[in-house]
Amino acid sequence: MTTMTMYWRPLRKREESIPRIPDAPIYEALAQGWVLAGRSVPARDDVEWAELAGQAPWPVADDAR
Repeated sequence: MTTMTMYWRPLRKREESIPRIPDAPIYEALAQGWVLAGRSVPARDDVEWAELAGQAPWPVADDAR
């Protein structure tokens, strides 16, 4: 009897477990229109959300006395 051990590793930055297929041209045109209008687009990085989510949820005192 043989035993197989698998080791899981975290994905590297921007690596996906399933390869992406190219978007359909009509979706790409719609997404580009959203980007130009300043809206967020599904499956694309949202810089504003990343900044907000990266902050502490409560104010942090600079000098805790």
